[in-house]
This record gives sequence, C-alpha cells and structure tokens, in this order.
Amino acid sequence: MPAIGTPDAVFEAALRTCEVVALPLAEAERRADRHQRVYRWCAVTASVLGAAGLLLAVGTLVWESGESNQIVSGPLLSNRTLLIGEVVLAVSGLGVVLFGLFADVKGGWLRERNKAERFKLLRYRFLIDPTRWPDADGRFQTELEDIRSESPDVASWVKQEPVPVFTAPAVDDAEVIERLLRYYLTDRLEGQIAFFRSRAEAFERRLAWVRPFPVLLFYLSFVGVALDATLQSVAGDSPEVKTAIAVLAAAALGLPVVSAAMRTIVLSRELARNSSRYAAKLHALTHLNVQLNVALKDIQTGLPPGRSATILRDLSCCEYLIESDHREWIRLMVEAEWY
Repeated sequence: MPAIGTPDAVFEAALRTCEVVALPLAEAERRADRHQRVYRWCAVTASVLGAAGLLLAVGTLVWESGESNQIVSGPLLSNRTLLIGEVVLAVSGLGVVLFGLFADVKGGWLRERNKAERFKLLRYRFLIDPTRWPDADGRFQTELEDIRSESPDVASWVKQEPVPVFTAPAVDDAEVIERLLRYYLTDRLEGQIAFFRSRAEAFERRLAWVRPFPVLLFYLSFVGVALDATLQSVAGDSPEVKTAIAVLAAAALGLPVVSAAMRTIVLSRELARNSSRYAAKLHALTHLNVQLNVALKDIQTGLPPGRSATILRDLSCCEYLIESDHREWIRLMVEAEWY
C-alpha cells in the first residue's frame, strides 16, 4: 500500500481525492438532462405536427376528390383555411426538426451524458485500485482535466473500444479490501443494478403496449383499402355510400401516417434495443453482485491467499461492464432513426 494509516483513514483519503469529480459530474448531468428533455420534445413534437399535417392533407384531398366536400367546406373550414392549416403544420414540424439539427440537441445530449459517465468511471476505477491511493503522480487529476476540456465526436469515440485488462493490484490487506468492497457494493453496484432493473422493466412495459400499434395500424390500412374497393364495386351512388367510401379512403391513407409517426417516436429512443440491453447488463451485474457478497462473507472469516486478487478483478469486471453498456447505449442513440 502506498498510503500509511488505518484502513478507514486510507480509504477516506482516497474518497477525498475523488471529491473533485463531484462538481463537473453534477454540471455534466444537468446539461445532459436539459438536452435530453429538448431532444424528446423535438422528437414527439415533430412527429405529431408532421403526422397531423399529412392527415389533414389526406383528408382534404379525399373529400375534395368526391362529392362530399360540402362536409368540410363552409365559413369555418374553407379550402383556404384547410390549406393554411396544412402549411402551418408542415412548416412547424420541419422547423422543429431544423431546430434540433442546427442546435445540435442530440449531439449535445450524447456528449454531456458521455462526459458524466466517464467522470463516474474515472472515480470508481481510481477507488478500486488501492495502489493508486493517494494520487501521488497526479494522474487522476490529469485524467479529470482531460475529460473536462475535451468535446469529442461521440460517434468516433464509441468506435475505439478499449481492450479490457483485469490485472488485479497486489493488495492483501483484508481490512482495506473489506472497506473498499462494502463501499463499492453500496455506493456503486446496488444503485447501478437498481437503475438497470427499473429501466428494463419500464421499457418493457412501454413496448408491451406500444410495439403492436404501428404494425396493427399499417395492416388495418389494407382492410380500409379492401372495404373501399368493395363498396365502390357493389354499392350504389347514394350520398351515404359516397361518404363511407371517402371515410375508408382517408383511413386507408391516414393509418400508415399515424403508424410512421409512432414508429419515429419509438425509434427516437430505441426502446426495444435499449430494453434488451438493460436486461442483459442487469443479468451480468446481478451475478457479479452475488459473487462479491460471497467474497465479503469470506473476508469476515479470514481472507484466503489470492482471494483479494479475485475480488479486485471482479470489481474491474463490473466497471468494464458498465463502460461497455454506456458505449453500446451511445452507439444505439447515434444511430437512432430520427435525426
């Protein structure tokens, strides 16, 4: 051990070294949350406005092409009013998309979230390596400043996957290992597992009722086309029949628009792939959590030779899994099918 003192004093000194991460981490998380809220607002608003404009255009076209245009014409809904409505909705939806692009809302969100996660990784990687306590060479501070000052292209950053190294430091002080392990389990691993569990369950619940609708609406449009064709071929020329034909034609054209809007909103957050990603990492970290809790009990009965190396390797493995999950999330969101 490079530090001198009781195990508690040594570990507390290491925690104090890490305190400098707190402020830049909080700032990065605040900026990431703000960008995320704007990104989600843009995705939903642009999809809704665009779909509404297309539905209005479809409805107007269908009604005006038949003999039922008197239903939508008149002093309140003149053709000019409908045209203005279509233009306003279309331009507004395009404006939201352009705002998101030029304001780089998505890029800002991913960059700030990337910084926040890297601050956390820096902190815990320092803590799980007792040979780095204290930061005598200033390496921790240098890495911190590098993360604070850089503004990386996250699309390029995630392509530079590091080779994992699980070389455990030579530390056989059972009290230090126990203090570190207790802190890590409580402060890092339990919270991370709870986060993955809540996200996996929440995303799965949303997908359970959202996923079927875009496909269902798309195929319902086929039904609308079939019914429309049937009525035109076998029904008479009464105003009621013509109205029904127009309604079916509008539904057949409009349902795919609604389906596309729903798919755009879902894909803007990659709900399906993120749900499976959270579930996979939850499974792996839960397994490691069990192993580390067993190791904690072993320490209390006496630390066997070489056991500390296994514990520290498992801690490194936890951090690697968390970083790997973060990189995978960045990749998914970079490729999210919105803008």
